[in-house]
Amino acid sequence: MKSPAKTQSILLVGALLAGQLSGCAIGQSVLAPLADGGDAAADSRMDVGATDMGVSEDTGVDTGVTQDTGVDTGVTEDTGGDSGVTEDTGVVVDTGVDTGVVVDTGVDTGVDTGVDTGVDTGVDTGVDTGVDTGVDTGVCPAGQVRCGAAGCVNTSTSVAHCGSCNTACPTPPNATPTCAVGVCGFTCNTGFGNCDGNAANGCEAVLASDRSHCGRCANACAAGATCRAGMCECPLGTTMCAGTCVDITSNTNNCGACGTRCTGTDVCAGGVCRPICASGFTLCGTQCVRLGDDVNNCGVCGRRCASSETCSAGVCTPVMSIDPIGCADGRRDAFTNTATFPNIAACAGPWGLPGIFPAIPRAALPACATLGDDSMTAPANGAGCASSNLCAPGWRICNGGDITTRTGPMACGATADYPAGTFFAASVSGTGCNRCALRSNTVTGAACTSSNCAADCRESGDLNNDFFGCGVIGTGVTAPCDGLNRSSGDNCTALTAPWVCGGSVSESRTVTKTGSAAGGVLCCRD
Repeated sequence: MKSPAKTQSILLVGALLAGQLSGCAIGQSVLAPLADGGDAAADSRMDVGATDMGVSEDTGVDTGVTQDTGVDTGVTEDTGGDSGVTEDTGVVVDTGVDTGVVVDTGVDTGVDTGVDTGVDTGVDTGVDTGVDTGVDTGVCPAGQVRCGAAGCVNTSTSVAHCGSCNTACPTPPNATPTCAVGVCGFTCNTGFGNCDGNAANGCEAVLASDRSHCGRCANACAAGATCRAGMCECPLGTTMCAGTCVDITSNTNNCGACGTRCTGTDVCAGGVCRPICASGFTLCGTQCVRLGDDVNNCGVCGRRCASSETCSAGVCTPVMSIDPIGCADGRRDAFTNTATFPNIAACAGPWGLPGIFPAIPRAALPACATLGDDSMTAPANGAGCASSNLCAPGWRICNGGDITTRTGPMACGATADYPAGTFFAASVSGTGCNRCALRSNTVTGAACTSSNCAADCRESGDLNNDFFGCGVIGTGVTAPCDGLNRSSGDNCTALTAPWVCGGSVSESRTVTKTGSAAGGVLCCRD
């Protein structure tokens, strides 16, 4: 920047030059007015002004040298009239001015250093940090691949990208999909099982209630058992023993508790092993007895009759001779030859009290003592009398074990003297379907009921379907029946009136006979 003093000097010299030049005529030297004797003084002032003017101009602007050159050239013309022109050597001042240009170096250095340092540091730090972080994040870790919008995934374990991107594992019923080593699979949800091994239907078994897969696959419940909360349960009244539901009150292999086995010929009754007692017999101690006619247990266990007494219908009575006929009315209707059949008789007649098996005790009515089809004093149609009243004192209705021992191997066929249209019943019943149960058979417990037609069932007071005997009418038996060859049929339909039954599975307990025709009972001597 030029100083004010130098600027004023330049303007002054310019004005002087302009005034002098403007006052010169064409062809007249600008130094002409100095020729009047003041020439030396004027030159001296001029030189000094020229010298100042040059210094001021050069210092302010570098290009000012060009103007100095113009002025200096004008002074050269002054040489012609004035040797003092030598003063113009002051132009050398231009060199000093030029040297001052070095000031530019200071300015340039200051500006460059400040700008470069500030900009470089700020830009480099911000850009490098942002760019590097973004690029590094986009690279997936080892073992993972980029699957579009899902980002980086492990295709070895991802159920949405199993084995490769966008390969989703299916979800079977009642299951949760899995991915292992890039292969799809599934696990069953709690309470379900893939028990058929079929992946298409998933976990199809409901383990809480499936009888074939109770609690776990292939854990089948026993016959008759149900599956509840994953546990096999037996029906009410039965117990699970070794995978089977049994009635421990009557099962000889599990009597009272699982694994408690009755030995020998004992049976399980009420959960206790006891000797086998046929229907009509009672266990007294270790023996099966008939309380109705046992003189040592007459009516109840332990009641002994006197030596002059006998036990009849559970009552101790004076001894009387045994009637050889065996029928209360005094006449046999079959097995009539007493010499051939001294211990068995077929006795016809009615009775009003229902039942023939288990054996019904004699009614105490005095008139019932002569009951039968030939009686003139017994109640009409057997009213108030039992089926056992048809037998004479000392005789009883035969059971299944009595027939062959009293008739030989021909049993019912041992005689051909059955009257036409008659049937004589023994105290024997069965499981239905004309199949009888006998004391010689072996099966007991839940396997034998009054409605399942089971075979080989041991005689029991609970088996009351149909009843059996000998005669002409009735239907044939399903299997060998210890000598008996005829059955009442379902609800007595195989018999004719006056036989009356009151239940299709309980005929032996409900049967009555409202007249004397069509037979009666088989009586056996004690």
